[in-house]
Amino acid sequence: MFVERAIDGAGAIEKPLKFVTNIRHFTVAPASPPVVGLGPRLTIFCSVLNRSINASGPIDVPRDAIQVLEGETIYFSWSASSDSYGGVVVGYAYALDDTTHLPNPNPFATGTTLTPGQLYSGGHTLFIKVIDDVGLVTNAAIPILVVHPTFKDPGAAREILYVDDSLGPGSTPSRVGNFPSDEEETSWWTLTLLPNLRVPFTEWDTYLAGQGDVEGRKPPPLNELSRYSTVIWNVDFNNGPIPTGLHKTLFENTQSSLAAYLRGGGTLILTGFAIGSNVSRPLTILYGNATNGICAGLGPGEAYNLTYFSRNFMGVDGARANWDGLRTLGARDFVAAIPTTAGIASGYDSALVDRGPLGSGAKWITYPGSGDPNSNSSPGLPQVDGLIMAQNFGCEPNAPAVFKPENPSQPIAQPVLLYHGVNVGINEDGKPSPREGTVVGVQVQAHGLGQGSAQTFDPNRSVGRMAHLTFPLYFLRDPDAVRILRAAYSYVSASPTLP
Repeated sequence: MFVERAIDGAGAIEKPLKFVTNIRHFTVAPASPPVVGLGPRLTIFCSVLNRSINASGPIDVPRDAIQVLEGETIYFSWSASSDSYGGVVVGYAYALDDTTHLPNPNPFATGTTLTPGQLYSGGHTLFIKVIDDVGLVTNAAIPILVVHPTFKDPGAAREILYVDDSLGPGSTPSRVGNFPSDEEETSWWTLTLLPNLRVPFTEWDTYLAGQGDVEGRKPPPLNELSRYSTVIWNVDFNNGPIPTGLHKTLFENTQSSLAAYLRGGGTLILTGFAIGSNVSRPLTILYGNATNGICAGLGPGEAYNLTYFSRNFMGVDGARANWDGLRTLGARDFVAAIPTTAGIASGYDSALVDRGPLGSGAKWITYPGSGDPNSNSSPGLPQVDGLIMAQNFGCEPNAPAVFKPENPSQPIAQPVLLYHGVNVGINEDGKPSPREGTVVGVQVQAHGLGQGSAQTFDPNRSVGRMAHLTFPLYFLRDPDAVRILRAAYSYVSASPTLP
């Protein structure tokens, strides 16, 4: 308690003592986070996290659990420094779950590998201790939650989770011009498109799941994803101050539930607008490296690390954006996806945008109203990115040897669909679209993540198959959308990582 009384110049003393007016209650508690100098600064790196973990002092702060699917191996490494107060780190010790026999500190104990045999389903804690030459200690307690992947149970039936992460411009659930309302698009997916796969499906709406949450859209957590053999994720371009659910799950935290699901052997079909910005942070990094590529243009560091999904889950090196700009710049021009030779072999066919003039009944009205034709004409879809594939998957010169794909004789990431747009200019009589012939559809083999000592492909330790489509299926002609989805699902559902 702290009490203060006022005395004036004549010697009069403030008489009443009253809480809030001149009495304060306070509690002294251990520093959390610890103040600088309480112990060495410990930095922990983990193979399943996007960023490092930091700790300082004998009392660690509460942390969210690292979540993985059962069967995954986790690699940890760490280092510490006492330079800020002139100390010298003399050793480290660590233990999983049980600290009753914590080893004596060792200067070479700077990492560990946690295997599936150690990480059975349920909660675990990795304890790490570092001590310096004057006896100051830093302790870190890293919680780990291991989730059982129901979809990998023997005899488990195929089941789909459809993630509705798509709203109209401005993140509105209402119809805006050509863009359908959330209800309209949901009805199309659940009544017109998905039933054609003849596989049970469940919908997760990121907008509805996030209602009442100040953080906005809520992506599905790992314990939800773990029930399904395939996730179909439909995303929009409203990736601004309040990000899409896809961008949230990939980058907002130190770990990603979607990436954990895929590393555990789950499969994915990704479709929608502005895929390049949804799978990268900063949002423009793929577009800014369209010429030189992120493999050559980015050195080691956080920016390179945050391209992990485009590099290691897509095989992408850059992207050419289709911004919603003036027609003289060639934007709003995507009208068709054209299959490659590999795409034809996988069952893909040409897919056309359902477009037409006002009154035609088409989903995409090419000229919705009066005004300047150059700024109002939309002969094709906006926000459809043209991907540029990496020469070496994951930026690794010998990618098959590093990532151990299911079929090392074929590219790990293979283009199956190419961009076709109308020519630039008001009258569409100029040069071809700036994205003409770039990639809008990619199939990715099941593969490892370049860690560990496995010599060959291991279906129990690999990322599941994926298909990435940089355009929204909704705006295609219905028969074309059905064919595209069937081809993509046929590919991913045959992933060797599934039972």
